[in-house]
Amino acid sequence: MTAATDLGARFEINPRDYSRDKAYIGGLTIWGVLMLSFSIACIYWEFWVGAIFGGVLFLAVVPYALSQRNRCDLFQVNSDFVVVSKGNPKGAGIRLHRKNPLEITIEHVEDSASDAGIESTSTLNLWDVECGYRRRTILGLWISEEAKAQVLNDLVDFLRQHDFEVDCRNKVDKTKAE
Repeated sequence: MTAATDLGARFEINPRDYSRDKAYIGGLTIWGVLMLSFSIACIYWEFWVGAIFGGVLFLAVVPYALSQRNRCDLFQVNSDFVVVSKGNPKGAGIRLHRKNPLEITIEHVEDSASDAGIESTSTLNLWDVECGYRRRTILGLWISEEAKAQVLNDLVDFLRQHDFEVDCRNKVDKTKAE
């Protein structure tokens, strides 16, 4: 999945190359059915504000999520930084400088700002610090947990080959990746 290009080295996470995350697909399906049922019930009871709200959520979130299922995550190394973009190597992306340490994890991220607790599915996360703010980029959202572990190791190897400081952890397996 690594290929040399004239712009520098490139690493691609293509969801078509991996098995899909059944928990994420199931959660999206259940959520979609619940929103559609809510909208239909609101129409039946002539509660138009609720019907519009549920319908807009259903019609906005489900098609958007489905449109993202085959979108690639691209890493393009150029001199002192790596550009992380979603699906378009020439499009704007996040620039991560070589001097800033990176952290790549597989985990159920906790949300301390709400009572929701932790995410229901594990995510492959790229953490970096930009201007004092810890930023999270979710990678390979649609790929299975086993595939995320494989991508974690391949991505860490790729970044270390290009002299980036990378700390990686698979918090789901409770082991530290090498």
